[in-house]
Amino acid sequence: MDLEKINKFSWVLTDLIVDLGTTSMFYHECYKSSDFNPDDNEYHLGKLRMCHLNAIMALSKLVEVLEGYANELKACCSAELVTKTWKYKKLIEDKKIYAFRSTYVAHVFDQNTKSPLNLSSAQTKFTNIVGNTLDDVQSFYDWISSVLEPKDDLLTHLVTINGNLASYLNGNELYSKRT
Repeated sequence: MDLEKINKFSWVLTDLIVDLGTTSMFYHECYKSSDFNPDDNEYHLGKLRMCHLNAIMALSKLVEVLEGYANELKACCSAELVTKTWKYKKLIEDKKIYAFRSTYVAHVFDQNTKSPLNLSSAQTKFTNIVGNTLDDVQSFYDWISSVLEPKDDLLTHLVTINGNLASYLNGNELYSKRT
C-alpha cells in the first residue's frame, strides 16, 4: 500500500474533521444564543446560511474523498468500519448533497440552460438536506457532530478512521475508538 497516499488521505480527512466539527459547533452556539431569531435578524440568517453551506461543501468533499481513497480505507480499517463508512456516504448521496452543491451553492445560473436557477426548487432541495424546522436542522447537525456529548455521529466516525490511518502508518493495530 502506498503510504504517501494514506498520509494524504489522513491529511484531507483531518481538514474535513475540522471543517465539519467547526461548522457543527458554530451552529450549536448560534442556536443557543439568547437572542437567536433568524426570522427577524438577517445577521442570524447569514450565520445559519454560512453553517449550512459549509456543511454541504464539506460533506460533498467527503464523498469525493471516500471515492478517491476507497482502497486506502479498506486497507487501513476493519470491514465493519468500512461498511459503516459506506452507509454514511449513502446517506449523503441519498440527500443529494453533492448534486445540490454542484448546482446551487456557487451558481446563480443553470450551467446547461444559462437560465436563472429555480429558487423554489433550490429551497426544496435545501430543506431536504438540512431540514425544514429548527428541530430538523438541530438533528442534521447532531448527525454531523453532537458536539457536547460525542456519540455515534459522523465526526466521531471520521476521527476513528483517521486513527486507523495513523495506526497503519505507524505499523500498529487498528484504532478502535475516539480518544
